[in-house]
Amino acid sequence: MPGYAGTPLPRKLGIKPGGKVALAGAPDGFAATLGPLPDGVRLVGPAARSRDLTLWFVRSASVLRRRIDRMARAADRGGLWII
Repeated sequence: MPGYAGTPLPRKLGIKPGGKVALAGAPDGFAATLGPLPDGVRLVGPAARSRDLTLWFVRSASVLRRRIDRMARAADRGGLWII
């Protein structure tokens, strides 16, 4: 996928202008690794009721099993990336 290598991370993740992106369990400083975001994007916490995309950082299979249903419901009308 050489053509995809130069694509900015927000675009790869599907972050769209004006969207709300929830960061759940993100490591310190992760938001900075996203680089420039599309216009109007807001980063929100995992408790935000309204979001277009959730980036969920999972550190173990047991946490994934225990919380997947809850995270899927929270991301109800948006995307969910499990990282």
